[in-house]
Amino acid sequence: TYAITVNNEGDFTATGVQIFDLLPSQVSYVSSSSSTGTYTPATGAWNIGTMMPDAMATLYITVKVEEAGEITNVVQVTAADQPDVDSTPNNNNPDEDDQDEVTITAEQIDLSLNKNASPTTVALGDEFVYTITITNDGPSNATGVQVNDDLPTGVSYVSADGNYNPATGLWNVGDLAANASTTLNITVTLDVENDVTNIAQVVAADQPDVDSTPDNDIASEDDQDEITVGGTAADLELYKSVWPKKIGVGGEVTFTIVVENNGSANTDGVQVTDQLPEGLELVDFNTSVGTYNPGSGIWNIGELYVGEQEFLEITATVTGAGAFTNVAQVTNSNQPDPDS
Repeated sequence: TYAITVNNEGDFTATGVQIFDLLPSQVSYVSSSSSTGTYTPATGAWNIGTMMPDAMATLYITVKVEEAGEITNVVQVTAADQPDVDSTPNNNNPDEDDQDEVTITAEQIDLSLNKNASPTTVALGDEFVYTITITNDGPSNATGVQVNDDLPTGVSYVSADGNYNPATGLWNVGDLAANASTTLNITVTLDVENDVTNIAQVVAADQPDVDSTPDNDIASEDDQDEITVGGTAADLELYKSVWPKKIGVGGEVTFTIVVENNGSANTDGVQVTDQLPEGLELVDFNTSVGTYNPGSGIWNIGELYVGEQEFLEITATVTGAGAFTNVAQVTNSNQPDPDS
């Protein structure tokens, strides 16, 4: 807000008093109020009219800064019906007391934020890194800069290399010079198999931004960005059947074990253990892949790709009477499983 004060220090009444204050191009008019007279922003004329001896008139002009840099506003008396003892109206002489000027320094910043993750496809239980880069394209230095990055459900905080508080999600950047950038790396662990989206945005700065407003949650502004990380996991399922289910002593039964990867990630090191119980004696076995060790009961499958299904058939002779329970289970996989 500009404040202009005019005093009549003479012994006589002044009439036809007019002041000229044409606003500089770097600001735009918002509003004005005066103790007397009227101000026209289009022409810059403040028509005061009559001023008694020792009278004072005041005009307040509120403006909006549109450009950064030094902005100078000049105001002067341009008309009065009576001569002035020590100045001449409208002669653009800065040394006379009927003219004055004020200069302000307008600050403006242009913060942009970019968010990435490495890698963007992550196995369940693995660590990955969010990287947030904030840049100030100026023209002014930025102070009081803060960025919010609330970690989403589905990840667990591990560490960060900057002034970041995982409890509040607040990264205190502080000062950022014009044409400078700074980066924060946050290491997290993926806790879910599905996609996880993380949003970061500038929430505070002491200076106005040329094309964005802090903490307004508008995704289209350049001070906000998001990244989605795709979680992957191997989901191994095992099915077991036997034929026939009832048989006499000395007869043969065949157990069929099927293992399928229903997850979103390939896995390796897959092992299934099926140890025949007492009362059953191995006759033969057949595998679609890998090797089976009858002594340990371990079926080494190795790699199992997404959607892949493999089987093991074990034929045994019944050597005793009674009910026999044969258990098979996955005993190793190098990828985590979301439900087992």
